[in-house]
Amino acid sequence: MPTLTFGEWIRAHMREKRLTGLVCSHRSGLTTSVWSRWARDQVRRKDGMPSQPRKETVEAIARALEVPYREALVAAGYTREEEPVVDEELISIYSSVPESKRVMVKQAFRSIVEAINVG
Repeated sequence: MPTLTFGEWIRAHMREKRLTGLVCSHRSGLTTSVWSRWARDQVRRKDGMPSQPRKETVEAIARALEVPYREALVAAGYTREEEPVVDEELISIYSSVPESKRVMVKQAFRSIVEAINVG
């Protein structure tokens, strides 16, 4: 199976879900111009090589396409599918909690995730 570029991956999801660039740019919060450039693989580094989007951009694109963030990270070249995705912000927040309270944080987090998955 050939590997898709990030733009090809974006366009494939747009086709599959019958989404226009205008709708996707609105959902993502990116301008139509920026969305279009990512979807057409036209974002380049100074040396002419394809640029890797910032994780915030990947997250916005995933939201617009209604696909899992992890899948979008893989498509953008951040991680291989078998590697775990680490959210540095969540780790930082968790690390700031005293050891004696971490069990409560884990329980609360599980409850939140379950509530989100049910809804």
